[in-house]
Amino acid sequence: MPGPLLRIATFNAALEASAFCKKSDQALDPESLAKAIATKRHPRLQQVANIIKALRPDILLLNEFDWIAEPRLGIEAFCRHYLESGANPLQYPWYFVGESNTGQPIPGFPGERFGFGAYPGQYGMALLSRYPIEQAHCRTFQHFRWAKMPGGMRPMLGEADFYPQKLWEMLRLSSKSHWDLRVDVQGKPLHLLASHPTPPVFDGPEKANQKRNFDEIRFWADYLSPGLGDHIEDDSGVKGGLVGEAPFVVLGDLNADPDRGDSHPGAIDQLLSHSLIDSRHIPISQAGLRRGHGAMTADWGLRADYVLPSKRGIKVRDSGVYWPEAGEGGRQVTVSDHRPVWLDIELI
Repeated sequence: MPGPLLRIATFNAALEASAFCKKSDQALDPESLAKAIATKRHPRLQQVANIIKALRPDILLLNEFDWIAEPRLGIEAFCRHYLESGANPLQYPWYFVGESNTGQPIPGFPGERFGFGAYPGQYGMALLSRYPIEQAHCRTFQHFRWAKMPGGMRPMLGEADFYPQKLWEMLRLSSKSHWDLRVDVQGKPLHLLASHPTPPVFDGPEKANQKRNFDEIRFWADYLSPGLGDHIEDDSGVKGGLVGEAPFVVLGDLNADPDRGDSHPGAIDQLLSHSLIDSRHIPISQAGLRRGHGAMTADWGLRADYVLPSKRGIKVRDSGVYWPEAGEGGRQVTVSDHRPVWLDIELI
């Protein structure tokens, strides 16, 4: 029998320290988000909560939600003080958070970080769910090394390696992390493949960020393809890609547009053209259409954020980019330079 109708969304909410610190501050305070949450009435967090309450997703990936080691001070407190309180309360009994490579120093290489960030955990991720997250079946790939990807796009300067060999062998592929989280939707399993690849910009001639973005996206293409994911190893030491026939959804701020921007040619097409992914349903907004690109999810005019369902086991009922403007009702999205993307699906 068909399962319940699910709304799955991704939202880069820009809840990291630079959103809370003054421009005059000489250094970012890594505890900025925790301190803002603790006020129970921070206007930026209230804006984010209002957007989430208006959209009302059953499953929500928050990109750029700083890693806070104590969930009771982080994601639990955010849910309690901002989502569960006030008008139109919304409850998420289950959540998943994990460490991020951002700001993590690389041993033996002063000044180098596993992922761009001013402090460990900046630009982290959090996933909220109304359905049970099966922790025993979840996999994370924070520590998977870039050099372990066969044919990976190693940055070069002319004929020379950009990274010294020892550093290259230590670098992690994921700029934040890659997660395969399995949820139980009334007895039906659903895999959520969540990530936030690095922006393919701020590069020199070596194009390190552009190439890393391509390979972070390629990770999921390999993970989904029988025989191509054999090189993958999760943080528990288990090797291989996705096993079984359960449906899945790839979601997150993937920082790549199929037709515009600075991503490596074909970066996002690795997923949009994947034989197991249904990419026919392109979420749009009227606000985007007025700006000449209905599918745009970011202020700079690109489609950067995605919710991509599998062809198997899923029927798409509706989709959109949440971008209400003055006079259209709803909550205007002014808290972030990204817009939430949502998909209504039915498990079949």
